[in-house]
Amino acid sequence: MKKLLIPILIVAAVVAVVIFLRNESSVAVQNDYGSKVVYASASTDEEKESYRKDCSERGGTFLECGTPCAPDAQFCVQVCAFTCENINAN
Repeated sequence: MKKLLIPILIVAAVVAVVIFLRNESSVAVQNDYGSKVVYASASTDEEKESYRKDCSERGGTFLECGTPCAPDAQFCVQVCAFTCENINAN
């Protein structure tokens, strides 16, 4: 039993570090439609750059003035939103 305890503790520590690092670099996403992501509004240039980086990692096209609506929406408000579009197309 003691031989298993150390490897279990090591695995648990690694998992905890990975979870912490993933949460540390996460961005604020309002909606995820699969082929399109709508980000929360950015109050700093650093937040906007984190959205650009996230979109690039998703393989999409970052738009500073995209539509916040779902790709298949019949009606949509005409406001600008930070979006990452064409995620599956690129």
